[in-house]
Amino acid sequence: MNCRGHNNRIDIVNKYDVVPLAHLRVLSGRVLHSDAGGDITDNYFLFKCIHKDTKQEKIICCGEPTAKDLSLLLKIDLPRIFNPLLNEGDIGKVNHSDGGGDIRWNKTRKQ
Repeated sequence: MNCRGHNNRIDIVNKYDVVPLAHLRVLSGRVLHSDAGGDITDNYFLFKCIHKDTKQEKIICCGEPTAKDLSLLLKIDLPRIFNPLLNEGDIGKVNHSDGGGDIRWNKTRKQ
């Protein structure tokens, strides 16, 4: 979905219910194409857009500048970057039973 330019993003917010899905890192050496034009090489955001009349769903993949503009238009916070090694509830907890460390790891992910 073309989200290049502030005016296009205003139009999207007016026509669609826009929901942020994820904030992710690009895998090393990969390049993604942004729906706002250009290439993404570090981190990116995904938004789900549901048309207010037809209920048709589309996805926006964009970099941080476009995501920040969308968040200002929507008056919402952007999601934190996804880290597959941490559980949401484990951030900042200490587990000294396995030799210490600042973060308790998910037992399944330790395997």
